[in-house]
Amino acid sequence: MDGKLFTKALMDKLKALTTIYFEKADSGVVLPYAVIQSITFSGNVTYEVATIEIAVYQKDGATLSVETISKAIKDGLHGTQLRVSGQFSSHIYFETSDNLRDPDSDIISRRMTFTARIFYI
Repeated sequence: MDGKLFTKALMDKLKALTTIYFEKADSGVVLPYAVIQSITFSGNVTYEVATIEIAVYQKDGATLSVETISKAIKDGLHGTQLRVSGQFSSHIYFETSDNLRDPDSDIISRRMTFTARIFYI
């Protein structure tokens, strides 16, 4: 599998939770938003493991905090099964989270990592 079907299913799931972009936000986009920074696939013929890195960006002091957005993503993805009939079935689990703060900016971000086990049907 080249990962396109899994990535599309993941984006569809995340779009239901928050504003999300793949690899880079569109120019001029308004905060808050999240970005899938990378998806790394590794595995064998039977299954693959995907490591998913998502970053959430928000202005410091905004009404909708980076923690609230991150919690929505974590709650919405952790333990989720994504599948495309006749193609794959997957299970996604939360791994880690860390806060990132640029001292020269009023933008706060949080990076989260998830792991997905993808089984081919």
